[in-house]
Amino acid sequence: MQTDDGFAMGNGSNRIMSLNGLRYPCVAMVAFTHFQLVEHCCPTDIDLSKWSVTFFFILSGFVLSIGYADKVLSRGFDYKKYIVKRIAHIYPLHLLCLAAYAAMYFRHFTSADIVPYVLSALLVQSWIPDLSVCYAGNAVAWFLSSLLPAYLLFPVVVRGLQRHSRWLLPSVLVVEAVYYACCSMITDSETIIYYSYICPVGRFFDFFMGMALFRLYRRSTNAQLLRSGIGAACAETAAVALVVATVLWHLHFPLFARLNLIYIVPCAVLIIVLAVNRSYVSRLLASKPLQKLGDVSFTVFITHLPCYYLFGGLMHIAGIYNASTTAAGTPAAAVIPDWLHLAIYLVAVTAISFPVTRYIVTPVSRRIIRRIDG
Repeated sequence: MQTDDGFAMGNGSNRIMSLNGLRYPCVAMVAFTHFQLVEHCCPTDIDLSKWSVTFFFILSGFVLSIGYADKVLSRGFDYKKYIVKRIAHIYPLHLLCLAAYAAMYFRHFTSADIVPYVLSALLVQSWIPDLSVCYAGNAVAWFLSSLLPAYLLFPVVVRGLQRHSRWLLPSVLVVEAVYYACCSMITDSETIIYYSYICPVGRFFDFFMGMALFRLYRRSTNAQLLRSGIGAACAETAAVALVVATVLWHLHFPLFARLNLIYIVPCAVLIIVLAVNRSYVSRLLASKPLQKLGDVSFTVFITHLPCYYLFGGLMHIAGIYNASTTAAGTPAAAVIPDWLHLAIYLVAVTAISFPVTRYIVTPVSRRIIRRIDG
């Protein structure tokens, strides 16, 4: 499937295999964190999802620039076709998962759920500063809701960078600094989570960082700075170590910063280092198994929560896993260990993602794109 966004990177010249191979491990970390939050089986002081989400926002701006920056600047660029293609890659699976989630919990619906579900269906839920609305239905869809405005603004920003890069880049950094300074003054934790982690305005800064990285990447490739050898190995090791250190020490930062801000630089460094180097980390990520897993990472991301609740219910019915709680509200004794439950869950979701991608996501998006292309 030929795509150009941060989740589904196309084949051919636009494909950076090391970054494509990193997408599935990042999605698995998000799935692990959601499993951890539901099951309370692991220490909650290590949250692997926050840096992964920041990584995907930055990666989206970076890879979309690779695929579309030159097209946007060309005379024949069609904004309508561009937007429809972006929506075609994300919307069908989003609606399918939202419908599946609604079907599973239909008996628990109330009139108060109607508006949040409608907002989620329209992918505008992340504009509402209410976590119950942002997480309505398939909770991870807030990511798409916050990413969509960046897609819409992408052509405008590309042209702005082409004409006014000298003042536009520092201006965005100043606005971002002011934005997070305002976030630091918020005292309510839920409000902090919304503005520091979910709000499309804040997340656009991450996307913009990816676009800025593309300009650096283009200069590096034009200067033939693609590296291999000891220097490349040290650079990749340092980039990975920076991310790991930030994840391990995130609790030393205030809440507004550790939800996103502290991960922006480590993720940006990791992306540009893996893009321009050819050493052991990038070669491992470019392996065929990780490339195939990377191709279905978007499907895994969008489907993992509905599948979790579906598989959890089926395993509970079959007596394989006891998902009940005690009278005190703590998890009851599990029939199988939590790590095995997690492994079964990830393997099942990943296995399902291959046929879903091949027989649903790809054909539907291609059909929509063909109609637009005429």
